[in-house]
Amino acid sequence: MFGWTQLNDEVDDDVQDLLESHAEPLSNDEFMELDKASQEAEKEGYEEEEPVCGLDIKNS
Repeated sequence: MFGWTQLNDEVDDDVQDLLESHAEPLSNDEFMELDKASQEAEKEGYEEEEPVCGLDIKNS
């Protein structure tokens, strides 16, 4: 049976692997590609937003 201790160890190993994979600095090309993707995602986010509509109040 897979115990909590084993699960914790597996998660710790996965987290450590993830941190180590991001420890190296980005090259200029990688940074520029990441920045471009971020700007495109931001631009798409603005285009997808629906306009805010006000409420109509009717007096009877």
